[in-house]
Amino acid sequence: MKDSDHHNHEMNDSGHHNHEMKDSGHHNHEMIDSGHHNHEMIDSGHHNHEMIDSGHHNHEMKDSGHHNHEMKDSGHHNHEMIDSGHHNHEMIDSGHHNFEMKILVITTMK
Repeated sequence: MKDSDHHNHEMNDSGHHNHEMKDSGHHNHEMIDSGHHNHEMIDSGHHNHEMIDSGHHNHEMKDSGHHNHEMKDSGHHNHEMIDSGHHNHEMIDSGHHNFEMKILVITTMK
């Protein structure tokens, strides 16, 4: 689970959050975002602990046809986590979706 160069399995973003989901000052562990996302977590556009996408998918990980439940982004993350360097492992969006997370992405699934 190493992102493209943002975080690793523990989710350490490039200065955005860490495993506990600490964004660069956007959200906290219980979720929160800069007003984007969803319920269990969030991101100010980066991501958080439980899920993730580059701001594309949702908790179940449904992308616009890019990744699947295992979370495969356009080559950004893998099941354990990670997006194009934004989020993390268990959830979240880049501020696009909500808990159910439905969104359209621009990446493709690997």
